[in-house]
Amino acid sequence: MDSGRIFYIIGKSASGKDSMYKELLKKTGLKVYTMYTTRPRREYEVQGREYNFTGEDELRHLREEKKVIEERTYMTVHGPWVYYTVDDGSFDTGQDMLMIGTLESFISMKKYMGAGRVFPIYI
Repeated sequence: MDSGRIFYIIGKSASGKDSMYKELLKKTGLKVYTMYTTRPRREYEVQGREYNFTGEDELRHLREEKKVIEERTYMTVHGPWVYYTVDDGSFDTGQDMLMIGTLESFISMKKYMGAGRVFPIYI
């Protein structure tokens, strides 16, 4: 399958990344990639829409299969929560997509996917 481009929004906290992301999705029709997390789902969230909610066992399994592209762990009052990107077949559709994340996650994606495929949008 042909590989689409990945436009990756990055920027500092409170820079407007989320607003830009939502606006670009509305106006461009770019495909969405849904990140993964081990944190509990909030009442208003839908599995597969905001995140793919998983447990530590599934994360461990994906690591063993070498499918985890990048991950970040945040220590919370509820324990560690991991946010991560998985090569789950979503990148093989040939469609251009829009992602949002940290500078570190962008660097990992660029390294994994190739510099000619991942393009930064710095806010």
